[in-house]
Amino acid sequence: FILIEGRFMAEEGSVWFRHVFLYGNFNTLIFLYNFSGYFNLWMNIAAIFSNISPIEHAPLISVYCAFLVLIYIFVYIIFTSSSLLTNFRIKCIGCIIILFSPVMTPEVWLSPLNSMSYFGILTFLILFENKDSLNFKKINPFILFLSGLSGPYGFVLSPLYYLKYFFSKNRYDLINFLVIFACLIFQSLIFLDRKSTRL
Repeated sequence: FILIEGRFMAEEGSVWFRHVFLYGNFNTLIFLYNFSGYFNLWMNIAAIFSNISPIEHAPLISVYCAFLVLIYIFVYIIFTSSSLLTNFRIKCIGCIIILFSPVMTPEVWLSPLNSMSYFGILTFLILFENKDSLNFKKINPFILFLSGLSGPYGFVLSPLYYLKYFFSKNRYDLINFLVIFACLIFQSLIFLDRKSTRL
């Protein structure tokens, strides 16, 4: 039903779609929802795409923005070389766990507002990518950037990315660490600013 009819979940409609409808695409790209205390880039992008379509299709576009992230995880798991997911059987089990994970209740499933959970999973999986895996190396820094700027689950892993670089001394691992660390700094500044303004 969600994939056919679409839906706005909670603040997706009342906050983000309202904001893009009133203030336009560019203002929404840099929109910060004060209540959350962090920047959610993916939700901002989903709101912009929802606004481009006719209004009756806006909730459907929002759902498919979340669906895109979920599908990307499955593609990543199947086609990457990983020290965590070592063979096809384990990769299939990993996909099933992500699809039927109990934390992904119908309330939050396929909601770009909660895509940060899937981005966090991706950020974790990228940590275990083998150095000889070439399929996703060019896009991984961009995924880490989206993850780190779409919620806390991505950037909290920056210490592990530092450790990976520390032991590998690999340029690719350095780039990944710098991207996720920059997101940590950016989100921390936002959090501290929100906290200071609430005092």
